[in-house]
Amino acid sequence: MLAELSRGTPGTVACRNLRMSPRTYSRRVAELLECLGAQSRFQGGAQAVRRGWLVGACLAGTAEGG
Repeated sequence: MLAELSRGTPGTVACRNLRMSPRTYSRRVAELLECLGAQSRFQGGAQAVRRGWLVGACLAGTAEGG
């Protein structure tokens, strides 16, 4: 989920990629953004990178071999 945020993936695409319902995805994103103190999804992804929560393969989109 954090990798999707950091790449700026649209919510409809991200929830499909993660096999989540749109409602569940939105709720979890809201919780993450609150935890990170971010006001947007992209800002949340950037905060996660700054905190070291995302590195290497996740950022390149190859975490699952894709």
